[in-house]
Amino acid sequence: IALGTVITLFKRFQPAIDLASKAMSILGSVVNEIVNRLGVLATAAVKVFKGDFKGAAEDAKKAVDNFGTAIVDAAENGAKIADLEVRLRKLRREVSLNVQELENQRDIAQLIADDDTRNFALRQEQAAKARKLNERIAKENAKLAKDELEAVQLKLKNDKQNIELLDEEAEKIKTLKQAELDLRIVQAENAETQRKIRNDAIEFQLDVLIDGF
Repeated sequence: IALGTVITLFKRFQPAIDLASKAMSILGSVVNEIVNRLGVLATAAVKVFKGDFKGAAEDAKKAVDNFGTAIVDAAENGAKIADLEVRLRKLRREVSLNVQELENQRDIAQLIADDDTRNFALRQEQAAKARKLNERIAKENAKLAKDELEAVQLKLKNDKQNIELLDEEAEKIKTLKQAELDLRIVQAENAETQRKIRNDAIEFQLDVLIDGF
């Protein structure tokens, strides 16, 4: 009962939680932009002490150029990150449920397709269904991987030197490439199977014609 109450309360206050998270995301992006510019100013100060006045002037100019626009852009990027995180949370849940359902349907279809006591036409139909379901599963996984990468890259936009985010981006890129490869493999295997089915059908028709003569 207590757990159910907590879940109910969490759902009730989820919009407020999302709003607070959005505010923190915006603040974080703005702070990162300011810190990055302060870092450039610090570099300029070091160059002054080293006598590199030209380099110091260039760095100082970089630190203050388009400051107001950069802060607005950072805030907008923070809002985008928060919105994407909310969408990703929903998408992860949906993909997990969808993939589970598709896998269940595929496994049932494959069982029927492999059952040689069944009608041949039914087995062919279920085998085709299983192939289509495999492709849908691969597409769901690729879509999620793409959105996961987009979220990390948005975070990096205002925090380019964050090692943890850079490592996470590299992992997300690998995951996306693997998901896209898996999709291409499934599509290629399905296309190959379709060609074999067509060739078998042609050979069968030729055999019938030959037998007719």
